[in-house]
Amino acid sequence: MFEIVGETSGEVSGAKRFKLPGVTIKFKCPNCGHDFEQELNGHHYLDYPQMNKAFQYGTGCPECEHEWQIPLILKVSLEEADGIPDSS
Repeated sequence: MFEIVGETSGEVSGAKRFKLPGVTIKFKCPNCGHDFEQELNGHHYLDYPQMNKAFQYGTGCPECEHEWQIPLILKVSLEEADGIPDSS
């Protein structure tokens, strides 16, 4: 038996450019209404993110070049996995 206790906090260690493969943010430009998206796995990333603390993510419209920021929170969790055989 084991127990996981506590909550993550602080800066993500070594995460100058924190990428999240498989995560896409979809936007509608507040200036021109253009729909676009950014995948957080290459050119777009989170810059020095803090865990469980709101931060601003800056973006810009590729159509009209309007720039703005949106508030985000990075949540990281650790849980017991079901269905994986014990390796002992």
